[in-house]
Amino acid sequence: MVDSFEPEKRGKAMAIWGIGVLLGPIMGPTVGGFITDHLGWQWVFYVNLPIGIVNLLLIAAYIKTTPHSGSSIDWLGAALLAIGVGSLQMLLDRGNSEGWFASQMIVSLALLSFACLSWFTVRSFNRPDAILKLNLLRDRNLATSTFLIMAFGVGMLSTIALQPLFLEHLLGYPASTAGLVMAPRGIAVAIGMIVVATLIQHIDSRWLVFVGLTLSAAGTYVTTTYNLDVDRFWIIAPSIVQGIGMGMIFVPLSTLAYQTLPKNASDQAASIFNIARTIGGSLGIAIGATVLTRVTHENLQTLSAGINPYNPALHMWLNSTGLSPTDPRAMQILGYELTRQSTMIGFVEAFGFVTLSFLLLIPFVLLLRQTGAASPFGDIRKH
Repeated sequence: MVDSFEPEKRGKAMAIWGIGVLLGPIMGPTVGGFITDHLGWQWVFYVNLPIGIVNLLLIAAYIKTTPHSGSSIDWLGAALLAIGVGSLQMLLDRGNSEGWFASQMIVSLALLSFACLSWFTVRSFNRPDAILKLNLLRDRNLATSTFLIMAFGVGMLSTIALQPLFLEHLLGYPASTAGLVMAPRGIAVAIGMIVVATLIQHIDSRWLVFVGLTLSAAGTYVTTTYNLDVDRFWIIAPSIVQGIGMGMIFVPLSTLAYQTLPKNASDQAASIFNIARTIGGSLGIAIGATVLTRVTHENLQTLSAGINPYNPALHMWLNSTGLSPTDPRAMQILGYELTRQSTMIGFVEAFGFVTLSFLLLIPFVLLLRQTGAASPFGDIRKH
C-alpha cells in the first residue's frame, strides 16, 4: 500500500486496512462466543476453512504477480528467524501453564530462541540478501514506530485476552453475552479509524498517536476500579473510550513508520513492523495471563490467613449466616468466596499493568518525526 498510494491518500488507505487488522482480534471474542454457544467450540476452528477459501479466491482474482527479481535469499537466516520466532511463540504460549523458568522445556525454548535470534541479528544486519534488512532500524521513525507497535500490541492483546475471562469465569456471563458486551469496542475502533482517516492530512500524526494512547490508558484505567458487582454500563463505556483510542493509534503509526524511508525500502520495513506487532500481541497475552495467575495465587494465600478461629470478623460472619466453624458448608462457601475475591484482585492488577503500558509509551511519541503535510501544532519536539 505504501508503494501503491500517494502520500496524500496513504492515510485513508491505511485506515481501511487497519480496520481489518484491528477488528479481527477485537471482534474475535464476540463471534467466537456466538459460535461456541450456538454451534459448538469445534466451529471456532472449522470457520477458518470457508474464510480461507474466500481469501484464496480473492488473491487469485485481484493480486497481481510481481516480476521475479532474481535476487538471492539468505536461507540460513530465514531458518534462524523461523526457529527463533517459533520457539519464542511456544515459550510465550506455554510459559504460564508450565511455571515459566521452573520448567526445563521453557528454559530450553528460551535458550534456543535467544541463540537463533541473536545469530540471525548479527548475520542479517548488513547482508544484502537478508530476509529482514535490520539495518533499516537505523531510521529513527521506523525504529520508534516498531517499538511502539510492539508495545501497543502488548496492551491491546492483554485486554482482549483478559476481558472474556473476567466476564465469563468471574461474573458468570454466557460466552455469547460476553461477546456482545465486548462488541462496542470493535465499533469504537472503526469509528476511531474513520476519524483518523479524516484528520490525518490536517493534523500532525504524532498528536493522533498521543491522543490515542491517552484514550486507551483512560479507558483501561477505569477497569482497575472494578469489583464483583460492576454494572454492565461500566464494562461497555470504558471499552468504547479504549476502542476509539486504539483506532487512533494504528493508522498514524503505520504512516509514520515509512515516512522517512526511501520508497524501495517499504516492503522490508513493513516486514519488520508487522513481525514486531505479532510478537507484541503474543507477549501481551503471556504477560497478562502471568500477572493474573500470580497475583491471584498470592492474594489467595494472603486472604486465607484471615480464616482462623481467632478472627472475630469470621465469627461475626458465621453467626450472621447461621453456620458454625465446624460446618463443612462454611468452609466450602468461604473457599469459593476467597477464590473469587483473589481472582478479582488479579484482574485489577492485570488491568493496571495494561494501563501502565499505554502510559509509558506516550513519551516515545516525542522521538517520531513528521514530514510532508504541515501540522497546525508545529514540531512536537519544540514544545
